[in-house]
Formats: sequence, C-alpha cells, structure tokens
Amino acid sequence: MSFETRRLRELCLRQNVAETELGTVNAKGLETVIADIEALENGQELLGLMDGTVHVLEDDTIEISFGLGCSAIFVVAGKRFQEDQVGRVIWSTVRRLKLLAIEGCDGK
Repeated sequence: MSFETRRLRELCLRQNVAETELGTVNAKGLETVIADIEALENGQELLGLMDGTVHVLEDDTIEISFGLGCSAIFVVAGKRFQEDQVGRVIWSTVRRLKLLAIEGCDGK
C-alpha cells in the first residue's frame, strides 16, 4: 500500500497520531482496514472480505467505510493490473492500492 501524502502515511502507521486526529474508535477501525488490505493477495479478495463496507465507484475508486461514519478512499496503485473491454479494473489482477483520503471522521 502507498499513500498520497506524508500526513496520510503518519495517520495510518502511527496509532497515537490516528487516535489524536480521528478518535479511538475510528483509529481502531482504520487500523483494521489497513491490516486487512495488507493481508490480502488481490483486490478481489478485498471486495469479498469487506462486503457491505467496500464500494467501488464508477471511476474504480474504492471507498471503504470504517469506524463512526469514516471512509478511506483508495485507487489502484501502479500499472500492473488488467482492465476489461470497457476499461473497468479487473480486481483479481490488482496487487497494490494507494490511499488518497480519509473522509467523514468529524464525529470522533
């Protein structure tokens, strides 16, 4: 996994930073999302494991819900994946994701 910004990297990899910025419940939820993503082999496994909390948007951005109304926004990282005939990502070929943003954690 990669991160759009240094701040996102710190937020995801340093529990104390996440708890300060997101609150304890949301920080734990984010930690679980990150651990699950890192443990999986490909994007299709992610979609299957987190059924109901993962939403693939029209532009193949992934939104994963966690904690108390938070969402983590991911895109496919790199170029080593395949697309179908209409240009949509074939998730079983995705090996890496990039975190673009964390949204909606206002309530801590």
